[in-house]
Amino acid sequence: MADIKGIDSVSSLAAFINSLGYKAEAKLLYIPDFGFPDSVKKILEDFYLLSDYEKRFQIFFVKIPALTRTNYRNIIESFNSRFPQVNTLFIFTTDWSEISFVNPERIVLDVGKAKLKLKILTVDREYIYHTDHYVSRQT
Repeated sequence: MADIKGIDSVSSLAAFINSLGYKAEAKLLYIPDFGFPDSVKKILEDFYLLSDYEKRFQIFFVKIPALTRTNYRNIIESFNSRFPQVNTLFIFTTDWSEISFVNPERIVLDVGKAKLKLKILTVDREYIYHTDHYVSRQT
């Protein structure tokens, strides 16, 4: 299995995902095709599809200027408003020193109303712990 410490590019991230048993190949996406609002477009530096299981489950890589819950929420809510049927895993970084794995769970509150619960694991590649921190928040 590939070591998470060796992830320093989109291609090494795809190799890491492959080592976990997922089929992965980095495909650069054209951001305007997704209909993101301007506020989201401003923070999207890179946007890749890493893995696609017939649109039932997809893994995306996103490079952004800051690893914050607000950035994660804005990007994922915009994506989910257009593609609510897709189960996703988003992987975020700014400079590869830290990598955040964000799994959004859509919680239906009422007809036409849903809330996102973000499950976040942020890994500092230099200081990996056996039980790295895990945060689950509703946004």
